[in-house]
Amino acid sequence: MTKHPSTACRDCGLQHGNVRHPDGTPPPPFGCRWCGIHPAEHRARRTAAAGLHTWERPTDAQILARMRARRVARVEARHVAAALVEFERAAGLVGPAERRRRERAEHRRLIEGPVAAWWPPAPTRCDAMNHNSRGDERFCEIEDPHHEGDHDAGDGFTWERED
Repeated sequence: MTKHPSTACRDCGLQHGNVRHPDGTPPPPFGCRWCGIHPAEHRARRTAAAGLHTWERPTDAQILARMRARRVARVEARHVAAALVEFERAAGLVGPAERRRRERAEHRRLIEGPVAAWWPPAPTRCDAMNHNSRGDERFCEIEDPHHEGDHDAGDGFTWERED
């Protein structure tokens, strides 16, 4: 394969241009020799270089160049992700990485925190319930959950404690 100096990648040697991968994303290593499309998705394709063709195994040099190009893209993506996290922290923004970090910290706090965090809060009022003559539910409205006298619904409907 002849490498044109203006389209050959200096890092990986892969040809960049309209035929190989116009969007800048390296094709899979075992993508078609002519168009770079994965064999499971290929079927019959038409390109300017090969015309109408079926999937052909790439050359060993193409496979190696594609693997190198994908590695370079992964390394660059890691650098961009790290820079994005630093930018978010400096700007006080909450991006996906910071959100995940905060969620993990909250999860750890709940798991490692005191046992009291798992118990429901103590009742602040009496939770007794009864039915009036029509069958409607009536709840005791006395603030003290441990009161000694009869239950009172607050509208004149009362009933005896059963305990």
